[in-house]
Amino acid sequence: LTWRERRLIQMIRDHTVVEISFGELAETERASFFAANRALPLTALLDQNQATHREMLDAVHTLSDNDLNSEDVSGLPPDERFWKAIAGPTWWSYPRFSASIRNLLQKTT
Repeated sequence: LTWRERRLIQMIRDHTVVEISFGELAETERASFFAANRALPLTALLDQNQATHREMLDAVHTLSDNDLNSEDVSGLPPDERFWKAIAGPTWWSYPRFSASIRNLLQKTT
């Protein structure tokens, strides 16, 4: 559940932009990730998600306005700002990924 966010956290800490596409991982790596997460109880997954969320907030809080608005970050496309590289992957994928989690939660409550 937190693969993408962990990549973003690393990107923030390193002040670099890297491709964040789960689909570009090798099939065996994706399968291993899914198997490990499926083996966890829902409460453990939620705890993991909340811990990652706190870690993400802590990482973002280390950035200054200059950091967020910087165009001089390794891997950043020309005329792009760092904040867009951070926000984009989460903003565009959230509805797709959160729908399955909401459905699972409704079934268990």
